[in-house]
Amino acid sequence: MNNNLHKKNCSTPYTKKITPERDLGPNRKGKRHSQPGLVAETKLGSSGFPVGDGVKIDPPSRGGMAIIVGDIHGNVEKVQAFLEYRPDQEHIALGDYLDSPWEPLQRQLRSLQLLLESPTAVLLWGNHDLHYLVPPPFRCSGFQYRETVLQEIIEANHRRFVAAYVVDGWLCTHAGCSTKLTLGQPANQIAGRINEAMNAWLYRGEKHSIFDIGIARDGAAALGGCFWLDLRQEKLWLDTGIQQLFGHTSLEEPEVAEKYIAMNTESNRETVFLFDTQKSQVVLLPLPDRWA
Repeated sequence: MNNNLHKKNCSTPYTKKITPERDLGPNRKGKRHSQPGLVAETKLGSSGFPVGDGVKIDPPSRGGMAIIVGDIHGNVEKVQAFLEYRPDQEHIALGDYLDSPWEPLQRQLRSLQLLLESPTAVLLWGNHDLHYLVPPPFRCSGFQYRETVLQEIIEANHRRFVAAYVVDGWLCTHAGCSTKLTLGQPANQIAGRINEAMNAWLYRGEKHSIFDIGIARDGAAALGGCFWLDLRQEKLWLDTGIQQLFGHTSLEEPEVAEKYIAMNTESNRETVFLFDTQKSQVVLLPLPDRWA
């Protein structure tokens, strides 16, 4: 998430219905079936995007290795480089696939489509993806009001996303978790609670502190939740008792510490940084010149 572009007015509550005929209301049980760890089987709809029909159980954690990338924000070349690097391994994207100050709508759609179609990709929710749910848990700036196709795609594929994931001992979320959220628990338990809280919103309209927007991002909460934690201003409360991988706070290059790696380098459009958990190192890949 670009701090300079998206910081202001990001906690403004959303009250007006965008598409009244599609508003699912606070109780979604009639449309969805709440089961922890659900991931939609890939099935292409008329839009060319997978639609969540079939369902399989997919655990919210894996013991093996994975490749991780930070915020995408519509950069097709980053998605391609990410998926092509060690393509037989699991790939985890840390959220924020949409809402770009640089990328047009069609490139945002293409980058998201590539991820949704990938059999190796795990997609985490980012704050710029969540606010296309109907209704959203919050609304932040950057929302593309006229592009209702984004809401349709996110709604149709909501089971393709998770709020938290654990791989190779690393807790993966969009923005990172403070001690307020982790409660001193191990990573698997934290991820389980976060995903249960996400399901509580999706299927029962119950809002949890995982959605909190802290005062560091012009919100009302003391600290941001796992979609809004600000590394620059709330680092003191980041739980360093567990290993964490996250994005959200925009950086020139990944910030690598003993217990966390911050991966959002969205403003760098010439290279992509990946984290390889097997090698335990950040990998830098050049991107092709899209204007050549």
